[in-house]
Amino acid sequence: HCHLIVSRKDQSGKKKLSPLTNHRNTKKGVIQGGFDRKNLFQQAESGFDKLFSYQRDLQETFVYCNTMKNGSIDEKTGDAGTVSVW
Repeated sequence: HCHLIVSRKDQSGKKKLSPLTNHRNTKKGVIQGGFDRKNLFQQAESGFDKLFSYQRDLQETFVYCNTMKNGSIDEKTGDAGTVSVW
């Protein structure tokens, strides 16, 4: 079990961050930068696994869980070549 603390502002204190925003890596407009939660979870998972030499089962991976929750039927059955359930 771990807690991840994310600051509301960036290091300079000028830009606000929000993990719930829909903006991803934008350069124009009022919102610049955005926040990619999917990338955050993948990096946190791989960092934890490397740090503690954890051998994660396929069913425990973020990619698998995200595909099972949000993926298409082809992705879930492995026809698209991403995750195979069967």
